[in-house]
Amino acid sequence: MNYEMLTTCDTPLRAMSGLKGQMVTLMIGADTWIAPDPDGPWTKPPNRNPPDMEAFHKLLRDQLAANLGDDNCPGMVIQDGRSYLGYRYTSRTDPSPDQGGR
Repeated sequence: MNYEMLTTCDTPLRAMSGLKGQMVTLMIGADTWIAPDPDGPWTKPPNRNPPDMEAFHKLLRDQLAANLGDDNCPGMVIQDGRSYLGYRYTSRTDPSPDQGGR
């Protein structure tokens, strides 16, 4: 099964994302809106984001870098008829007690 992702990202604190044909989320700072597609209409749902989204994104970035593993470079790969230098890796964020993680 293939999904087409729609993403517009000006910065980590200003982005719109969703699966084509499904709900789209727009985030600006800690504020969030949802819509059936990128053209709206936009609705403001209950806010479940941390108040300091910049600190939250920096924490995630640092955790992903610290937990980087299984990295390798298999060389050139062909995708849709174009050549790219491929990289593979795994990472994760640490559990967050504030979000129910242990």
